[in-house]
Amino acid sequence: MTYHIDEPGRNEAQAFLEQHLDRNLSMLGSLIFEPLEQLRGVRQGDTLVALAVVVPGEANVPGALPSVLTDALDDVALHALVNAGGYPQHAVWNVQQPNYRMLLEHMLGQQHDESRGVVYFIADTAMPEQRVRARQLLAGDTTVDLAPCNLGAMALSYWILRGWHVFGVVEDGRLLGHAVASYPIADTEEVAAVFTAPEARRRGVASACAAAAITNIRERGKRAVYVSRKNNAASIAVAEGLGMRRLCETWEIET
Repeated sequence: MTYHIDEPGRNEAQAFLEQHLDRNLSMLGSLIFEPLEQLRGVRQGDTLVALAVVVPGEANVPGALPSVLTDALDDVALHALVNAGGYPQHAVWNVQQPNYRMLLEHMLGQQHDESRGVVYFIADTAMPEQRVRARQLLAGDTTVDLAPCNLGAMALSYWILRGWHVFGVVEDGRLLGHAVASYPIADTEEVAAVFTAPEARRRGVASACAAAAITNIRERGKRAVYVSRKNNAASIAVAEGLGMRRLCETWEIET
């Protein structure tokens, strides 16, 4: 079986990943919304059978390593992808197929860290009633005090100008928490930037904001997904408390 390596275009890479949309949301998010260091593809004939998306480390995190996100149609194609070489020497490799995790560990000579990676949840049911009320924040909300959430007016305006839907709990003119319906991928949209002001924690603010964003996404005919780092117990508790179902997860292997 003959394989060859090349650099597919973004549109072809996106179409490849969307063949298995739910497991590839993390890769698609990186491909669509993040700066890329490189794209590497493996072909069998003219058919793309494996893909690596390489993105730089977070600019605001000192020493952050680049990420190499991978997907393949079979283990032989994944083997060819990794063996192609040319990747950053020190990087965090991401895999979202559990049957490929052990193969990648063997090839890289490193084990994954159970505490690293992300979990994707999806909302299959209507949101439960919340203890506090969240509402949509609009461009005209200039009188709201955003300081409790360390949010600037410019950041809020940027979210809204991008066409994202922002929801928050506002009491006595102060923003106590927020969530953003954002990052549309195919028929999904992500509940992101879920945050509660320190003074308002343990009151259900995060759940109320997330629930409002989820309801908005579903009312617009999309599937609502929620992403949490595996080591963020509070964030996972919000998703589970809203009755969301685990959709997929990623594992990280540092080299």
